Amino acid sequence: MTHCRVLAWPCSAVVVALFASPAAAHRDRCKGLRPCDLGGDFTINEMIRRPPHRISGMCASRCFWEAVVTNSCFEPDAVVEIHAPVSARTGRLHRLAAEILVSEIKPPTLQQFLRATGAGYRLKFTRLTGRELISHGAQACQ
Repeated sequence: MTHCRVLAWPCSAVVVALFASPAAAHRDRCKGLRPCDLGGDFTINEMIRRPPHRISGMCASRCFWEAVVTNSCFEPDAVVEIHAPVSARTGRLHRLAAEILVSEIKPPTLQQFLRATGAGYRLKFTRLTGRELISHGAQACQ
């Protein structure tokens, strides 16, 4: 028992050092931005029923789509990563879901931007700031 107590501090110090290291920050997909929402599975029906909310920090994937179809507001310094919806079954672009989501976006100028740039239809992430989205018609937080 004494042996474990002696080793516990150095081991926990190593764990803390690993999480606090620059390498750990590099592995942090949110790049230290908080709050951090990296998306996940969703259905469009679930998404459009949610109330609008404030977007700040890191917002990726499902977080972005949910925000724009519910007319949520964006903080200018938010970092947003957009990609097209992907079929959970095949891992491929779900074109119909992309069309539906883009058509559900409240600001028409943001719809036009996503169509013109292809950001809503690519599997590769497009990174934008809240400020850029606001300039394309997304709602700014007050």
